[in-house]
Amino acid sequence: MVISAINIGKSYLEGTGSRLIVLEDLSIDVEGGKVIAITGESGVGKSTLLHILGLLDTVDSGRIIFNGEDVSSLNDSQLSRIRNSDFGFIFQFHYLLPEFDALENVALPALLAGMSRPEAESRAKELLSAVGVAERAGHFPNALSGGEQQRVALARALINNPRLVLADEPTGNLDPKNEDKLIDLLFGLTREFGMAVVLATHNMAIARRADQSYLLREKHLEEVIC
Repeated sequence: MVISAINIGKSYLEGTGSRLIVLEDLSIDVEGGKVIAITGESGVGKSTLLHILGLLDTVDSGRIIFNGEDVSSLNDSQLSRIRNSDFGFIFQFHYLLPEFDALENVALPALLAGMSRPEAESRAKELLSAVGVAERAGHFPNALSGGEQQRVALARALINNPRLVLADEPTGNLDPKNEDKLIDLLFGLTREFGMAVVLATHNMAIARRADQSYLLREKHLEEVIC
């Protein structure tokens, strides 16, 4: 098991002083080499769940077990190290740094993790080739199409050989053709590298392709048999 959320609860303080409960007594296990899709209406808490699984947000109750260790009480520095070395993130918006070209954007997380520049750039070139944009390595984000930008973002998410990739509506800004290409790449690389993926999506066609699919509704997860 790569990561498990056990009976987690999450709420936020509203302007009125009351608390909005988003997740309640929620549990999920994520295995390596598997793709898990999370569906549900907008505002139901899909992004919140991904942020918690990605150690970007804390829980009010329950535990998060990553790689056999309870990480719920680790400090920010410890969580940051785990995120950088073992997690990859893909969002609806690519968040590429405009002042860096594609190769530099992909290599940056590896450099931050302490990899040498030659090794990081070599690995980045391999990944850009794997996602089909090797010839765009020297181009800046504003010279890339939306589909190319998301492929670069996918390569960046994989640069540190993560055990877990969190993808939040990664195809939300893509046309159907580029959407299919990105999902084919994501699912294929998941199985090739043996990593786990948790994907939040509104697209039921994508959810049906996942190994497991869940509906987030009324603060709880319900497994969907596709």
